[in-house]
Amino acid sequence: MPNIIVTESSRSIRALARQVLAGKWPLACLATLLYYVLLRLPVYVLNFLFTDGFGVWGLHQVYSAATDVASPEELVAELSAASFIGDLYLLIVTGPITLGYLSFILAVFRQREASPGMVLYGFERFGKALGLYIMISIFCFLWSLLLVIPGIIAWYRYRMAFYLLCDEPGLGILEAINRSKGLMRGNKAKLFCLDLSFIGWFLLGAITYGLANIAVLPYYTSAEAAFYEMVTGHMVLRRNEGGCGGGGTPPREEGDGEKAREREQRYLNRGPDLDGGKEEKPEWEK
Repeated sequence: MPNIIVTESSRSIRALARQVLAGKWPLACLATLLYYVLLRLPVYVLNFLFTDGFGVWGLHQVYSAATDVASPEELVAELSAASFIGDLYLLIVTGPITLGYLSFILAVFRQREASPGMVLYGFERFGKALGLYIMISIFCFLWSLLLVIPGIIAWYRYRMAFYLLCDEPGLGILEAINRSKGLMRGNKAKLFCLDLSFIGWFLLGAITYGLANIAVLPYYTSAEAAFYEMVTGHMVLRRNEGGCGGGGTPPREEGDGEKAREREQRYLNRGPDLDGGKEEKPEWEK
């Protein structure tokens, strides 16, 4: 696979993400809500159950008011159990849920049939999704032992691995990681800049206690999906006069006609069609 360097501006990529989501925001928000419910709600329930419904502050108040209700050792034991079980749950489900959510985003991006239930799709490949998440976490942790910055660089190095697994279920875990490393060679700084361009949206999510993230996450992930499509050579933007333009097609490189045709066919044939058979091309292909 050729190493393609993404040269599009963050502004152009964000504009493409908005174009893709036009008319599909309710669907995307519903899928994102399901994503958060599956990922976070069980953790809150576990914390509630393992702290007798009081939470950390409530337990502290109970202990302060009546020391015979809970000793410090009991408080620490309950909180440790809640934390351990919550962390274990996240370790087990984050990979499959992430794979399912990215499959949904890619389907939306490619103008294919998509439903919020696709968030559960990752559980059909539970072993690989879990293994990929664990391996990426281990590698990032080991790199972060050197310093924080190597750990961050490692995280960007592996960012495309889950997308690759979405497209090619037959990929091995280490193969997906190595392919991602190759794709991100020379592109990590560009993706970092794209992330920085969303800083205002992330702050909005923080000050609304995460409520705004129901809309911010699909916007951000669609932009990341656009980056993936570019870095894999599935799509390039066509510039019109005055700006971002509206388009992308699979790139054709000189002297590589057969590979380009195969790449284009692979791009166009992904997933079911919206109308059950007739190809509906995205706006930027028209």
